[in-house]
Amino acid sequence: MTPQSSLKLEKWYFDVVGPDGDLFVGYHIQLSPPGLNIAAGLWRLAGRLSNFMPRITRQNPPIAEAGFMQARCRGGSGSWRSITPQVAVTLLDTEQVRVEWECLACGARAEFSDPDHGQVVGFGYAEKLVITGKPWLVPIHTLYWGRMVAEHFSLVWIKWVGPVPIERAWLNGQCCDDVMISNHQVSTKEGVLRIPDGIPLRTARLSETLKSLRAPLLRRIAKRLGFIDERKWLSEATWTGAEGVQVSGWCIHEIATWQD
Repeated sequence: MTPQSSLKLEKWYFDVVGPDGDLFVGYHIQLSPPGLNIAAGLWRLAGRLSNFMPRITRQNPPIAEAGFMQARCRGGSGSWRSITPQVAVTLLDTEQVRVEWECLACGARAEFSDPDHGQVVGFGYAEKLVITGKPWLVPIHTLYWGRMVAEHFSLVWIKWVGPVPIERAWLNGQCCDDVMISNHQVSTKEGVLRIPDGIPLRTARLSETLKSLRAPLLRRIAKRLGFIDERKWLSEATWTGAEGVQVSGWCIHEIATWQD
Protein backbone atom coordinates (compact mmCIF):
# COMPACT_ATOMS: atom_id res chain seq x y z
CA MET A 1 0.00 0.00 0.00
CA THR A 2 1.00 3.64 -0.46
CA PRO A 3 0.38 5.73 2.67
CA GLN A 4 -1.47 8.99 2.08
CA SER A 5 1.18 11.11 3.81
CA SER A 6 4.45 11.86 1.96
CA LEU A 7 6.36 12.06 5.24
CA LYS A 8 9.28 9.63 5.43
CA LEU A 9 11.50 8.97 8.43
CA GLU A 10 14.65 6.89 7.88
CA LYS A 11 16.71 5.82 10.87
CA TRP A 12 20.08 4.09 10.73
CA TYR A 13 21.39 2.38 13.87
CA PHE A 14 24.94 1.01 14.06
CA ASP A 15 27.13 -0.28 16.89
CA VAL A 16 30.40 -2.00 17.70
CA VAL A 17 31.41 -3.68 20.98
CA GLY A 18 35.00 -4.56 21.85
CA PRO A 19 36.07 -7.69 23.78
CA ASP A 20 36.20 -5.78 27.08
CA GLY A 21 32.79 -4.12 26.70
CA ASP A 22 33.98 -0.81 25.24
CA LEU A 23 31.43 0.28 22.66
CA PHE A 24 30.16 2.87 20.25
CA VAL A 25 26.49 3.26 19.29
CA GLY A 26 25.52 5.64 16.49
CA TYR A 27 22.26 6.94 15.02
CA HIS A 28 21.54 8.82 11.81
CA ILE A 29 18.01 10.07 11.11
CA GLN A 30 16.86 11.52 7.81
CA LEU A 31 13.47 13.20 7.68
CA SER A 32 11.89 14.13 4.34
CA PRO A 33 10.45 16.43 3.45
CA PRO A 34 12.37 18.69 4.22
CA GLY A 35 15.53 16.54 3.93
CA LEU A 36 16.72 17.03 7.51
CA ASN A 37 19.67 14.94 8.79
CA ILE A 38 20.30 14.32 12.50
CA ALA A 39 23.20 12.48 14.17
CA ALA A 40 23.53 11.13 17.71
CA GLY A 41 25.46 8.47 19.57
CA LEU A 42 27.19 7.24 22.69
CA TRP A 43 30.53 5.78 23.75
CA ARG A 44 31.45 3.47 26.59
CA LEU A 45 35.20 3.46 27.23
CA ALA A 46 36.90 1.98 30.32
CA GLY A 47 33.51 1.77 32.02
CA ARG A 48 32.57 5.42 31.45
CA LEU A 49 29.65 6.56 29.29
CA SER A 50 29.74 9.60 27.03
CA ASN A 51 26.68 10.69 25.03
CA PHE A 52 26.34 12.76 21.86
CA MET A 53 23.05 14.62 22.06
CA PRO A 54 21.18 14.78 18.73
CA ARG A 55 22.41 17.47 16.38
CA ILE A 56 21.39 18.58 12.91
CA THR A 57 24.20 17.62 10.54
CA ARG A 58 25.29 17.98 6.93
CA GLN A 59 26.79 14.51 6.97
CA ASN A 60 25.33 11.97 4.57
CA PRO A 61 23.62 8.80 5.81
CA PRO A 62 25.62 5.55 6.04
CA ILE A 63 26.48 3.82 2.78
CA ALA A 64 25.81 0.07 2.60
CA GLU A 65 26.47 -2.28 -0.30
CA ALA A 66 27.14 -6.01 -0.68
CA GLY A 67 27.69 -6.74 3.00
CA PHE A 68 29.89 -3.71 3.69
CA MET A 69 28.82 -0.48 5.37
CA GLN A 70 30.58 2.79 6.09
CA ALA A 71 29.21 5.42 8.47
CA ARG A 72 30.19 8.78 9.85
CA CYS A 73 28.86 10.23 13.09
CA ARG A 74 29.86 13.69 14.12
CA GLY A 75 33.70 13.67 14.08
CA GLY A 76 34.12 9.91 13.77
CA SER A 77 33.83 7.20 11.13
CA GLY A 78 33.69 3.44 10.97
CA SER A 79 33.08 0.34 8.88
CA TRP A 80 31.08 -2.90 9.18
CA ARG A 81 31.86 -6.12 7.25
CA SER A 82 29.02 -8.64 7.49
CA ILE A 83 29.71 -12.16 8.70
CA THR A 84 26.07 -13.30 8.43
CA PRO A 85 23.39 -12.76 5.74
CA GLN A 86 21.32 -9.58 5.59
CA VAL A 87 17.57 -9.48 6.34
CA ALA A 88 14.86 -7.19 4.94
CA VAL A 89 11.18 -7.35 5.94
CA THR A 90 8.08 -5.14 5.90
CA LEU A 91 6.80 -5.07 9.48
CA LEU A 92 3.62 -3.08 8.78
CA ASP A 93 1.81 -1.96 5.62
CA THR A 94 -1.48 -0.04 5.89
CA GLU A 95 -3.13 2.90 4.17
CA GLN A 96 -1.82 5.18 6.93
CA VAL A 97 1.75 4.01 7.49
CA ARG A 98 4.34 1.51 6.27
CA VAL A 99 7.30 0.25 8.33
CA GLU A 100 10.22 -1.41 6.54
CA TRP A 101 13.17 -2.87 8.44
CA GLU A 102 16.48 -3.87 6.90
CA CYS A 103 19.26 -5.53 8.88
CA LEU A 104 22.28 -4.25 6.95
CA ALA A 105 24.66 -6.28 9.12
CA CYS A 106 23.05 -8.80 11.48
CA GLY A 107 26.58 -9.58 12.58
CA ALA A 108 29.77 -7.89 11.45
CA ARG A 109 33.42 -7.28 12.15
CA ALA A 110 33.41 -3.58 12.86
CA GLU A 111 35.48 -0.63 13.98
CA PHE A 112 34.72 2.98 14.80
CA SER A 113 37.07 5.79 15.77
CA ASP A 114 37.18 9.51 16.32
CA PRO A 115 39.96 11.83 17.49
CA ASP A 116 38.22 12.78 20.75
CA HIS A 117 37.41 9.28 22.04
CA GLY A 118 39.72 6.79 20.36
CA GLN A 119 38.75 3.54 18.67
CA VAL A 120 36.58 0.49 19.32
CA VAL A 121 37.23 -2.70 17.33
CA GLY A 122 35.09 -5.81 17.70
CA PHE A 123 31.79 -7.30 16.63
CA GLY A 124 29.05 -4.97 15.44
CA TYR A 125 25.57 -4.63 14.05
CA ALA A 126 23.74 -2.21 11.70
CA GLU A 127 20.13 -1.72 10.62
CA LYS A 128 17.89 0.72 8.79
CA LEU A 129 14.26 1.46 9.66
CA VAL A 130 12.03 3.34 7.19
CA ILE A 131 8.64 4.71 8.26
CA THR A 132 6.56 6.09 5.39
CA GLY A 133 3.55 8.07 6.58
CA LYS A 134 2.83 9.43 10.03
CA PRO A 135 5.02 7.59 12.56
CA TRP A 136 2.61 8.23 15.43
CA LEU A 137 0.11 5.96 13.64
CA VAL A 138 2.30 2.87 14.12
CA PRO A 139 0.14 0.75 16.48
CA ILE A 140 2.63 -0.07 19.21
CA HIS A 141 2.63 0.20 22.99
CA THR A 142 5.93 -1.46 23.89
CA LEU A 143 9.00 -2.40 21.85
CA TYR A 144 11.52 -5.09 22.77
CA TRP A 145 14.62 -5.13 20.59
CA GLY A 146 18.10 -6.56 20.83
CA ARG A 147 21.08 -8.12 19.15
CA MET A 148 23.90 -10.45 20.16
CA VAL A 149 26.95 -10.95 17.95
CA ALA A 150 29.89 -13.29 18.40
CA GLU A 151 32.30 -15.27 16.23
CA HIS A 152 30.24 -16.89 13.43
CA PHE A 153 27.04 -16.04 15.32
CA SER A 154 24.32 -13.41 15.34
CA LEU A 155 20.85 -13.16 16.82
CA VAL A 156 18.51 -10.19 16.44
CA TRP A 157 14.97 -9.88 17.73
CA ILE A 158 11.98 -7.54 17.57
CA LYS A 159 8.78 -7.63 19.60
CA TRP A 160 5.88 -5.19 19.30
CA VAL A 161 3.19 -5.19 21.97
CA GLY A 162 -0.01 -3.53 20.77
CA PRO A 163 -2.97 -3.91 18.38
CA VAL A 164 -0.71 -5.45 15.69
CA PRO A 165 1.68 -7.67 17.69
CA ILE A 166 4.99 -8.84 16.24
CA GLU A 167 7.42 -11.33 17.81
CA ARG A 168 10.28 -12.36 15.50
CA ALA A 169 13.92 -13.35 15.69
CA TRP A 170 16.66 -14.14 13.17
CA LEU A 171 19.55 -16.50 13.87
CA ASN A 172 22.52 -15.95 11.55
CA GLY A 173 20.18 -14.15 9.14
CA GLN A 174 17.55 -16.93 9.13
CA CYS A 175 14.05 -16.47 10.54
CA CYS A 176 13.47 -18.51 13.72
CA ASP A 177 10.42 -20.57 14.69
CA ASP A 178 8.41 -20.58 17.94
CA VAL A 179 9.75 -17.22 19.14
CA MET A 180 9.07 -15.91 22.66
CA ILE A 181 10.78 -12.67 23.75
CA SER A 182 11.22 -10.97 27.14
CA ASN A 183 13.89 -8.61 28.43
CA HIS A 184 15.91 -11.47 29.92
CA GLN A 185 15.33 -14.31 27.46
CA VAL A 186 14.78 -15.00 23.77
CA SER A 187 13.42 -18.49 23.27
CA THR A 188 13.18 -20.12 19.83
CA LYS A 189 12.92 -23.61 18.38
CA GLU A 190 16.62 -23.32 17.52
CA GLY A 191 17.76 -22.46 21.04
CA VAL A 192 17.54 -20.03 23.95
CA LEU A 193 19.39 -16.78 24.66
CA ARG A 194 19.64 -15.90 28.35
CA ILE A 195 20.31 -12.25 29.15
CA PRO A 196 21.40 -11.35 32.71
CA ASP A 197 21.02 -7.91 34.25
CA GLY A 198 23.24 -5.58 32.29
CA ILE A 199 25.05 -2.26 32.30
CA PRO A 200 22.64 0.65 31.71
CA LEU A 201 23.49 2.54 28.54
CA ARG A 202 20.50 4.82 28.24
CA THR A 203 17.43 5.78 30.26
CA ALA A 204 15.59 8.73 28.76
CA ARG A 205 12.43 10.10 27.22
CA LEU A 206 12.35 10.93 23.52
CA SER A 207 11.02 14.42 24.25
CA GLU A 208 14.06 15.12 26.47
CA THR A 209 16.45 13.79 23.84
CA LEU A 210 15.05 15.99 21.08
CA LYS A 211 14.51 19.19 23.04
CA SER A 212 17.89 20.61 22.00
CA LEU A 213 17.00 20.49 18.28
CA ARG A 214 15.69 23.56 16.51
CA ALA A 215 13.57 21.54 14.13
CA PRO A 216 9.83 22.35 14.47
CA LEU A 217 8.68 19.35 12.41
CA LEU A 218 10.67 16.90 14.50
CA ARG A 219 9.36 18.44 17.70
CA ARG A 220 5.80 18.10 16.40
CA ILE A 221 6.43 14.43 15.59
CA ALA A 222 7.82 13.83 19.07
CA LYS A 223 4.80 15.53 20.62
CA ARG A 224 2.38 13.40 18.58
CA LEU A 225 4.24 10.23 19.52
CA GLY A 226 3.70 11.07 23.18
CA PHE A 227 6.09 10.16 25.96
CA ILE A 228 8.42 7.35 24.93
CA ASP A 229 10.53 5.91 27.76
CA GLU A 230 13.60 4.17 26.35
CA ARG A 231 15.92 1.92 28.36
CA LYS A 232 18.98 0.30 26.80
CA TRP A 233 21.53 -2.11 28.33
CA LEU A 234 24.76 -3.94 27.55
CA SER A 235 24.82 -7.52 28.85
CA GLU A 236 27.04 -10.59 28.59
CA ALA A 237 24.54 -13.12 27.22
CA THR A 238 24.72 -16.86 26.52
CA TRP A 239 23.03 -18.74 23.70
CA THR A 240 22.33 -22.44 24.16
CA GLY A 241 21.47 -24.21 20.92
CA ALA A 242 18.97 -27.04 20.59
CA GLU A 243 21.88 -29.51 20.60
CA GLY A 244 23.44 -27.98 23.72
CA VAL A 245 26.22 -25.96 22.06
CA GLN A 246 26.79 -22.66 23.86
CA VAL A 247 27.94 -19.29 22.53
CA SER A 248 28.62 -16.26 24.72
CA GLY A 249 28.94 -12.65 23.66
CA TRP A 250 27.96 -9.04 24.21
CA CYS A 251 24.30 -8.22 23.81
CA ILE A 252 22.73 -4.78 23.40
CA HIS A 253 19.00 -4.77 24.15
CA GLU A 254 16.27 -2.27 24.89
CA ILE A 255 12.67 -1.68 25.94
CA ALA A 256 10.75 1.35 24.70
CA THR A 257 7.33 2.14 26.19
CA TRP A 258 4.81 4.59 24.73
CA GLN A 259 2.87 6.53 27.35
CA ASP A 260 -0.01 8.92 26.61
